[in-house]
Amino acid sequence: MAHRVEWTKRAHTTFDQTVDYLQHEFGEKSVEKFIRRVDAAIKLIEQNPQFGKVEEEKKSIRSLLVSKYSFAFYRIKNDRIIILKFFDGRQNPKKRLK
Repeated sequence: MAHRVEWTKRAHTTFDQTVDYLQHEFGEKSVEKFIRRVDAAIKLIEQNPQFGKVEEEKKSIRSLLVSKYSFAFYRIKNDRIIILKFFDGRQNPKKRLK
């Protein structure tokens, strides 16, 4: 059974920030590759929500590497997968779950 995927405002914002950064630093091909990888990662967790690494067990937060440096953080809640944020691993690791 596929789960329904929802994005938080923060997920949209951090996704857009990542796309803007990639566009500015690396160009359109990098943006297209990132978007394809995000789409593939979401399809994967729709079918298998437990696939991601447990980051914070109490809050049921998981992460999934979507590109060389980028992670998607999400939570499973009943029949929904809630995308919480995207995080570039080149940032300060203390910001990872904040």
